[in-house]
Amino acid sequence: MRNESVSLSLTRSVGRKQDFELAESWFRKAAQRGSAEANYRLALLFSEGRKGAPWDLEAAHRFLRESAPIYPEAAYKLGRFYWDGIGVPEDRIKGREWIEKAMAKGDSSAIDWISSHK
Repeated sequence: MRNESVSLSLTRSVGRKQDFELAESWFRKAAQRGSAEANYRLALLFSEGRKGAPWDLEAAHRFLRESAPIYPEAAYKLGRFYWDGIGVPEDRIKGREWIEKAMAKGDSSAIDWISSHK
């Protein structure tokens, strides 16, 4: 968990200059040890287009697939990738399935999204 905390501070400029390469390195170390949150954070790093961050939707999708079965926020984000066709062909059925899985695990974004897409 320490790696995730350090990495988050490196992506958010909390107490130091943003360093996406170092954050990526720490997230990868945590992901290799099985951290679903680290995989999710790597997906965000590769998909949110922050200044100085890498942009690789294929990698982001791969990291989301790794973390989505365990991490509700990743399931929601993966669902949105499919729903909106972000880095993958649009697939609203698969997108909704992932968003519903996130909702079942209590993800508030998924709950809000489902209530507005009935």
